[in-house]
Formats: sequence, structure tokens, C-alpha cells
Amino acid sequence: MRTSHLTTLDTGLDDSLITDLPPRFQHKFERLRQNYSNELRTKLCTIVQNWNHLQYAWDADVFESLYRAVHNLAGTGATFGYAALGSIAREIANSLKPVLEHRAGITPSQAHYLMPLIIELCRESRFEDIILKPSLMLEVWPSHDEVNKLSFSIDMSFSCAQNLATHLLRLEYESRWLYLILQSE
Repeated sequence: MRTSHLTTLDTGLDDSLITDLPPRFQHKFERLRQNYSNELRTKLCTIVQNWNHLQYAWDADVFESLYRAVHNLAGTGATFGYAALGSIAREIANSLKPVLEHRAGITPSQAHYLMPLIIELCRESRFEDIILKPSLMLEVWPSHDEVNKLSFSIDMSFSCAQNLATHLLRLEYESRWLYLILQSE
């Protein structure tokens, strides 16, 4: 397992509060902080994997796992030295709450908003090597024939992508956008 390569922590908490603790509690807290840092990479990989899974198909269990992981980072980030990461996670969790309440899946506009935040979450953690690149994938198939799907990786803005989807619909093709985050191994 790789460990965090952070040189300084964005603590968001007053380290003097920790230094005022008896040494044995300082040591315990530092161990907790190091364990948190060591597990952070795995948590972020899980978030990205769950995100990508949900781009292909709605799965309530996978969504709940994604939401729980992000919500957990939002609540614990600052405590263990990742205040900015906790703030980004809170924004993601708040954006996911309507999906959690309605269980209707993530809309394309929500995905367009959330994907950059998830990427920023990984970058803020200093584990940006988790991500190779964001990718907008287009699946296209003739109407009433979902078996013959074609997939394309597209490099364009969201508004251009929506325009393309409208034109495909006029040509009697169905389409679906997948907001994927390609990961390194």
C-alpha cells in the first residue's frame, strides 16, 4: 500500500490544541492522522470507481457507497489535516443529497457539475496520480436497437456535447453521455 507523500498538512485545526495535550495523547492522535492519510488513497479510488460505475448504470447500493465515502471525507477531512479536501467533499455530498432523496440517478447536468469536483478532490489529496484524465464518452445506437452500440471518446464542451446529442436524436439515434474518470493502475 502506498502512503501519502504529503510534506505539509492543511490542518484547518489549531495544532497548539494538540501540543497542549499530554504526550501520550499527542502520539495517539499523530498515529490516527497517519492512519487516515494511509487509507485516503483507497477511499479516493473507491469514490472514483463508484462514480464510473454509476455512469454506466444506476445502482442504489453503489450510489450509497459513493455518498457515504464522500460524506465521511466531508466530516473527517479537517480533523485529520485535510481541511480543503473536506470542504470539496462537503460540496460533493451536498450536491448528491437530492439524488439520495429521490433515488432517480445522476442527471447529465449533475454529472457535468460533479465530475470536476471529484477530480479536484483527488488533486487536493495530493493523490492526483489516481487520475489519468477525465473523459467524456458518447454511446450511440440506432433507435430501438440498443444491441448495436458504438462508443466514442469525445473531447468537447458540455454544451457542444448536448448539441450533438440533439442532432443524433433527429437522425433517429439514441445516445448517452458517460462522464468517466480514467484511473491509473
